Amino acid sequence: MVQKYGIQCYNCKEFRHVSRECHKPKRAKDAAYYREKMLLCKQDEGGIQLNAEQADWKDDTDDESDDQELEAHYMYMAKVQSESVHETYLIEQDTQNVLIESVDMNSNSEQIDQNDEDVDLAKERALLASLIEKLKCEIDESKNRNKFLETS
Repeated sequence: MVQKYGIQCYNCKEFRHVSRECHKPKRAKDAAYYREKMLLCKQDEGGIQLNAEQADWKDDTDDESDDQELEAHYMYMAKVQSESVHETYLIEQDTQNVLIESVDMNSNSEQIDQNDEDVDLAKERALLASLIEKLKCEIDESKNRNKFLETS
């Protein structure tokens, strides 16, 4: 359903405000929260029918990571766009309408800076990829341990 207002709160899922401005209390993510989420997921995997309220709550909590990732992407894009606006420049003209582009004189140093940033980003991506792989391995090990403990 497309709303007239594109802004949606991640907390209460209502339109026209963001989560920072939301007046509804956010549920604390304590042990009870995760226990309830785990039980609902187990029931869902076991084929037990969830009632509408349980299914909605489970779906809402599953969307949180996607919402946070999307919000982080928007914040990153806003930062990148604001930086590109700050790098704009005016072209100088003298009295004979000859254009003077002083930015070209600095293009070599800007290109070097860009290459350094690209290398840093590549290193960061590689580091994040390795961390993700380690976390996946830890999750698999934890699942195996849990299965072993359940069978014992």
